[in-house]
Amino acid sequence: MFDDRRPLHWPLEFPEVSAQGGFDAIVGNPPFQGGQRITGALGTRYRDHLVGWVAGGVRGSADLVAYFFLRAGGLVRRGGGSGLVATNTLAQGDTREVGLDRLTEDGLTLHRAVASEPWPGGANLEMATVWGRSGEWTGESVGAALHAKALVVDGQRALVGSANLTQRALTANLEVGVLVRDPAVAGTIEAHVHELMADGVLTLA
Repeated sequence: MFDDRRPLHWPLEFPEVSAQGGFDAIVGNPPFQGGQRITGALGTRYRDHLVGWVAGGVRGSADLVAYFFLRAGGLVRRGGGSGLVATNTLAQGDTREVGLDRLTEDGLTLHRAVASEPWPGGANLEMATVWGRSGEWTGESVGAALHAKALVVDGQRALVGSANLTQRALTANLEVGVLVRDPAVAGTIEAHVHELMADGVLTLA
């Protein structure tokens, strides 16, 4: 269908995930693109694919991010969850009707959201963050927790992960983390730590 693109076929790339019904969780920062600009930027065939295959034929001038929310909703297993960043237009107009309305109709429970807050980087836009669960949400623990640690490196990069900085944690445990190369994010984390220390919540050992 696309000579210049190589689509990712999820069941072939991750057969073990497909066998269990989908991913346990999806976390991401999908791209934003106004609905009127998708065709010009990505082509008519790509736009038609989004409408016909991802949105189930539902048309509307929805932001590109709505289709990524739909795709994430279709890739998590029953009982799985997602946490995604979007523009604050996610809950407005066609973007809401194509994205969130369809997801909730299909059984996604939106159990937490930040409707609008400034983007932490240099872009001049308002962002939204949405957490969802495929199925009912009771507020109870699902048996796993991530006790995150943050480490700011040289004021330019920040590491947010689960690992304790011990030999056993770094060599014997299964840990996850995200390296963020953004001075604005690193500065925000560093400032927050200093605030906690000033309030006496954190102390130096």
